[in-house]
Amino acid sequence: MKVSLAWSCLGIWCVALNAHCQGTFQNLGFESAIVSPGEFGNWQETSLQNALPGWQASVAGIPISYSVYNATAVSSSMVGVFGHNPPRGPEPISGNYMGFIQAGYGGDVALYQTGLIPVGSRSFVFRTAKGMGSENFAPGIERFTVSLGGVPMPFYLLNETPTFKRWGTDVTSLAGSTAELRFSMASTYPNPISSPVVFLDFLLFSEFPVPEPSTTSTLLGAIALVAFWKLRTRNR
Repeated sequence: MKVSLAWSCLGIWCVALNAHCQGTFQNLGFESAIVSPGEFGNWQETSLQNALPGWQASVAGIPISYSVYNATAVSSSMVGVFGHNPPRGPEPISGNYMGFIQAGYGGDVALYQTGLIPVGSRSFVFRTAKGMGSENFAPGIERFTVSLGGVPMPFYLLNETPTFKRWGTDVTSLAGSTAELRFSMASTYPNPISSPVVFLDFLLFSEFPVPEPSTTSTLLGAIALVAFWKLRTRNR
């Protein structure tokens, strides 16, 4: 509960400081999508450039230029964005869009971009939506990887709500450097009926560390102190 409150406060703070939280990375909230309902209803195939500006993607190690809006596959590998009122799947966690990666018959899938990690960053935080098995990273969390600069980053569950989970990883040693941020999903091939999906949203770099049980109270105290100081200054 304490960890949840601390990171909820952090999320509100970073909305106001979005530019700092992104560094030179682009479209970390997936809100730059240029999509509209297609001829088959509220979903369509579209270009990667339109669906996920600022991002690149690959399937089986081969760069792709296509993506999907408001749909996932039964057993294929793909990337794309979800907006509101999808035919099947969860609503965006925050704002109007969220990204997703899915690995199946086509091979391993990756979504990535390169940018400057803001100076002073101590953690990288992201959210995953619940729905269609994504809350369990079906069929297993070991298939999903986050890497920075080619190095896999261990990530930890920070808090959970009815609609999403928030995860974080320590990036202190990489602050101020240019690195590739990559989300990867390992394929389930040759299993044709299992195609794991992860829905991503609200990605940010933060000056707050990934809290450990022993530091949770300190983190909460620091947030409370900052809030009190700002309120006191405002009332003078």
